[in-house]
Amino acid sequence: MGFTNSCMVKTRVLSRVAVGTLGNCVSAAVMTRRALRSATVSAMLTLLAAVDTLVLWTDLGRQYLKYVHRVDLRTVSNAACKLHKYAQTLLFLCSATSDEAKWKNERTDLP
Repeated sequence: MGFTNSCMVKTRVLSRVAVGTLGNCVSAAVMTRRALRSATVSAMLTLLAAVDTLVLWTDLGRQYLKYVHRVDLRTVSNAACKLHKYAQTLLFLCSATSDEAKWKNERTDLP
């Protein structure tokens, strides 16, 4: 991969992580305001924002390391591979995106 592709991947990944993290932080800040703090839904949405941020970091962090620094966490060692797969799967299952992905996989006419 040339410098241009590496720079483009770096920019895409970092911008997605920054926007996603900022959005989740704003969501958590709104949900933890005094007026909403006592609602159970508020606590669940705050936790969801935290989990979604971790999903962003584990998935896009691996892509960043793989395409920019040419280091793949899953080829560094067997333990690193298993730990990353476990963390990514666990966080993905706790995230709201898992239902959307399952729905997309069931529908064959969607891209």
